[in-house]
Amino acid sequence: MAAPMLPVTSLFAALLMIVYIALSVGVVRVRRGAKIALGDGGNKLLQKRIRVRKLIPFPLVLSACVP
Repeated sequence: MAAPMLPVTSLFAALLMIVYIALSVGVVRVRRGAKIALGDGGNKLLQKRIRVRKLIPFPLVLSACVP
């Protein structure tokens, strides 16, 4: 009998959402400090924070696909 994946995936999704929100707050802080509304404006710190934030959805999708 296989263990139910939905509770594990839901828990993992909730934890990743908390991390995603924290990373988004970091992006907003850098944007406000540098007064950049769109894009990255060539700001290296902002580029780094945007890239890291884009990695969050991949583990969630992979966890949902595991049989």
